[in-house]
Amino acid sequence: MLELTPAFYVDDNLNQSVTVTVNVVQVTSTPAKLLLNGTTSMTFTLSPSEGEVPIYLTLLTYGTTPGQTPQFRITFTEVYS
Repeated sequence: MLELTPAFYVDDNLNQSVTVTVNVVQVTSTPAKLLLNGTTSMTFTLSPSEGEVPIYLTLLTYGTTPGQTPQFRITFTEVYS
């Protein structure tokens, strides 16, 4: 297991609220999992005056054998209100 605490921050530098959705997609078929704040998908709303939201990454490699290369894609979707 590898934990990055926090790996990065999400901030709203604009003058309106934004709803952010972050998803992890597993690209390769391995038993490994990548979690964002303990889950594979999260949604939160940021106000212009709100502080940063920390994103913690946890890589679980239990059951992965030598030579396997897990690959993941992290996507961000932002919707302004």
